[in-house]
Amino acid sequence: MESKSDPTIVYLHPEGKYELKRFALALGPKVKVHDLLMEAIEEWAQRKGIAAPMRVPSERQRRGQ
Repeated sequence: MESKSDPTIVYLHPEGKYELKRFALALGPKVKVHDLLMEAIEEWAQRKGIAAPMRVPSERQRRGQ
């Protein structure tokens, strides 16, 4: 996956990052801040009419598949 992605740096205010972590934890132990940010970017792109994919699919196969 890393070879297909284009890493992008986002500078967040420490309080904002802290609250994102708290929000993710409240949703469950498997919810990551990265996923919340990607979801927000995807929703923003959709509202702006950007049809390109934003998330690179994982190359790892899930268990049981």
